[in-house]
Amino acid sequence: MCDVLKDSNELLFRQIRSRHFDSEKDEPTSEAFQTLKQDRGKLSVDRSTIFTAKQSFDNFLKNGFDTVAVYGLTVGDFAKEGVKCFADPMKGKNPAHAVADYTAILSVSKNQMLKMASRLKEVAIAHGKLHP
Repeated sequence: MCDVLKDSNELLFRQIRSRHFDSEKDEPTSEAFQTLKQDRGKLSVDRSTIFTAKQSFDNFLKNGFDTVAVYGLTVGDFAKEGVKCFADPMKGKNPAHAVADYTAILSVSKNQMLKMASRLKEVAIAHGKLHP
């Protein structure tokens, strides 16, 4: 990981995989804002200062991943939950990559992370779908 992201207004794009999208409600599920064991407590996002939502979406697909929508949260949205965000460019794959570091909340409990993910989902929905 690199530098801490300090601009609370910087928008971070989250790719929503098909299994984390409720097509009946036309919105992501809270699972889209949770980390998995292999994530090591870090939620992947893309920086809007480097990519547009469309570029983020297209790059995710180009790298072989499944996505059906892009939603966003600001650095400030994460900070309200006690989560720091860091630039984490992936050389040759994703220069806009960053992470929201959930390790502090996971050290308290997984249940707390699940509750936080539900709150973040609602904030992302309030921001609106950004692509496509």
